[in-house]
Amino acid sequence: MSKSLFQKSVFILFLSLCFSLPGNSQAAIVSSESIMPGDYIQVENSPAIYYVTANRERQYFLSARIFKCYQNDYSRVKQLSKQTNLDDVASSATIGVVPPKAGCGLVKSPSSPSVYAFDNQGTRHKIKDEATARVLYGAEWSKQVYDMPDFIVSLFPIGNQFDETSPQTLTVIRTSVVTSQSGEPGFSSVGTSTSKYNWTINCGSADCFDKKFAACEPAEAVADVGVLNKSRYTIISKSATGCNVKIEYLYNFLSEDLNNKPMTCSLNNKINFDQSVSLPMQEIALGAMQGTSTNTYNCEGPLLSEMIKVYSAFGVNQ
Repeated sequence: MSKSLFQKSVFILFLSLCFSLPGNSQAAIVSSESIMPGDYIQVENSPAIYYVTANRERQYFLSARIFKCYQNDYSRVKQLSKQTNLDDVASSATIGVVPPKAGCGLVKSPSSPSVYAFDNQGTRHKIKDEATARVLYGAEWSKQVYDMPDFIVSLFPIGNQFDETSPQTLTVIRTSVVTSQSGEPGFSSVGTSTSKYNWTINCGSADCFDKKFAACEPAEAVADVGVLNKSRYTIISKSATGCNVKIEYLYNFLSEDLNNKPMTCSLNNKINFDQSVSLPMQEIALGAMQGTSTNTYNCEGPLLSEMIKVYSAFGVNQ
């Protein structure tokens, strides 16, 4: 087996272990014609469960934990025959996964220093700092943390930042420890995760890099997520809509084809860097999984085409 095929197989196994749902295997088979908006559906002998939206589109539940934020058990899940074509029942939604819900527990990604909260519309909001997280969610908020892959987190849109005055009935997305070249800490690591996200920044600190980004001045940062990936971000110049930033993977466990292939995107420098850089990554991942080709951030370069190839193989409807 080739290394690339092995990595792909491991990743698919990882998703199946994390996101499989038991469903309602004892339910009677129903007809496609009986499915209505608001229904929960599952194809016979498949672990995937979907929600049918008001627009008759389908969204996929990533895990039993998220499903149980919406339903106490699987009694409402309707079984369809294994011959069913889901596209005939409900078309694929623009965002093909059901977002975590307010009060749905805590989630972290290993690839960003930011902490977010979800609202009930599926929008994620950056939490100002760890002190704010304690005020909003209590001293033991970190005990509720569970992992979610970065490319899934990046599917959800970003809203305004939350501070200590924000509502408490929100879901937190928590990321791992961050340190800059100067030793400036981010949020300390939590739970049982041993993953680390280490920054090396040529101007000395995360704050310095954000200021360089706001002014579109040259700077470079390398983010090391251990066995998952290592990325380099280089601020190049001003663009019509923000800053031109070169993005490249020095290492990515999904595929060696992603390594050392640059991509330049025009990023919005009116928001902080980690939020801004997640937007094109979200668009590329979602577009690949849904078969669309939007390029809002004018990304170009060999990494773009390679990312589309890789993420399309992990689409939520595969």
